[in-house]
Amino acid sequence: MTARRDRLPQSPAMSGGWVTVADGARLYIQADAKTAPSVMIDARGAARADIHNAFPLPVGPLNMGGTCDRTTPACRECYAAGIENLSPNLARNASQNLATLRTLYGNGGRAGAGRVVAALVAVVEHSAQQQTARGIRRPAFRWQSGGDLFAPWYARAIRETMRQTPTVDHWLYTRDNVNARHLLPVPDNGRVYLSADEHNAPTMARTSARLGLPVAVLADDRRHAVAVWAQLAAVAPVTGCPFECPATGRHVDDGTGVAPHVVGPDGRRSTARPGAPGVGACIACAVCLPGGPSRPVTFLQHGGKGAPDSRGKLGAAVSVRLRRSAVAQ
Repeated sequence: MTARRDRLPQSPAMSGGWVTVADGARLYIQADAKTAPSVMIDARGAARADIHNAFPLPVGPLNMGGTCDRTTPACRECYAAGIENLSPNLARNASQNLATLRTLYGNGGRAGAGRVVAALVAVVEHSAQQQTARGIRRPAFRWQSGGDLFAPWYARAIRETMRQTPTVDHWLYTRDNVNARHLLPVPDNGRVYLSADEHNAPTMARTSARLGLPVAVLADDRRHAVAVWAQLAAVAPVTGCPFECPATGRHVDDGTGVAPHVVGPDGRRSTARPGAPGVGACIACAVCLPGGPSRPVTFLQHGGKGAPDSRGKLGAAVSVRLRRSAVAQ
């Protein structure tokens, strides 16, 4: 089992997020404060990651330039869409990742699949080099910090990339109950969660039972979470007691003055301080990462709530993308 210290940085260093993969094509790795093993907390308590270890794709339906073909009403306040709205550069980079993958795949077949795998392996190795340069013994990589499994060939490429990078821990969440099967068998250094809410719970319960994958539930609060887990259990048994993600709003008033999705440099929330280095909560917690028990997970207040008359974060992100596309044409 990977020890906490194996995922924490020991020395300062930083590298860029763009990776040249083939014939000048580039893919982008996000520096995501929640998933990164090293962040800098500013004086206001906000955090900026200084290691790139998350792969973003555009959010929203496929016919609107996104990669999420199984959205539900719960996706309205998608946190990844909120980040796209705040960062136009990230939104453009995520869309560029999708375009590059499709170009590499081309007409498909063994050659196209091989090009995609080679590119993704290069991306993971670039990130792993950043992490090992910091003294991190066990690098970690998050797939789909935004977006989802948009095609069977992409899911198969992720699985093969995991297999070819056995010294890196990989994890992802997916709402795509169809393409998830192409991740099987998940290598030992990978962890895949099915993302469920009150709208798709029966489907995800059946998929979990069929594929043997754990479930992560999105809920407004604990009472709502209990109801969603009951929906799942009514269709198929839930294995294990759900674990509540610690990176929720319950940490906002804990006295640290630091955003809830980061912790202190030793991996503990109690040591988080404004103006000091820190670690992403995902890395410190590590329940969703491979190497430990496969537990169901609850995410509370995931993305917050928008005004009743708004389109939500997801609608806003898709609208901006469509306007940008129209201008480019």
